[in-house]
Amino acid sequence: MGNEGYKHSAEVRKVMSEKARLRWANMSEAERARRSEVSRLNATHQMADPAVRARISAKQKGKSPAYRHDPEKAALGLKKHKESLLAYFSRMGKDLPMFQPDARAKSAAALAEDRKTNPKTGKFETNVAAREWHLRDPWGNEYHFFNLLHFIRTHPHLFTDYQLGFIKGHEGREEYTRAFDNLGKLSPRRTHPKTSSMGWTWCRYAGEPDPRFV
Repeated sequence: MGNEGYKHSAEVRKVMSEKARLRWANMSEAERARRSEVSRLNATHQMADPAVRARISAKQKGKSPAYRHDPEKAALGLKKHKESLLAYFSRMGKDLPMFQPDARAKSAAALAEDRKTNPKTGKFETNVAAREWHLRDPWGNEYHFFNLLHFIRTHPHLFTDYQLGFIKGHEGREEYTRAFDNLGKLSPRRTHPKTSSMGWTWCRYAGEPDPRFV
């Protein structure tokens, strides 16, 4: 990178930056707090000027932060962002009633009760997360429906006890069975769909000849 827009060369700036870092490292906590507050007040004062904001915005327009091109820095930035969010919500939870354990428990209970009758969020074919499915079983029978979970729930006779069992690592996730996981891999909505799973295949249209019996 060149020195366009800078008063000193890159080498000089590097030396100045290192000296500033050392001064900060050897500074007392009280002095650090004082300087941080002064910097914050100065920045607030400057950003209150529309002309300053416009000038900064014009310089940054179309540019990408350098850390986005460094995987290690990007990962570190994401980690710090998550830690900051967790700390923020932790502080909120100590003050706001809606984040208190009893309030959250009541909310969870209300949602569970609502799912029993709500056609959009409950265990119904009309659930908002439902998608269109066209499957063919190992014997060539076609099934066209919405909501894979609902289909497995209402057609348990099409699957073995093993297929209706929970996948290791997903025991606490309701209805995440081997049948649901394996049939889901047949969907062409996936980036790399499987051609066959548990003997089931995807049926592109009603009446499509089953290639296994042609």
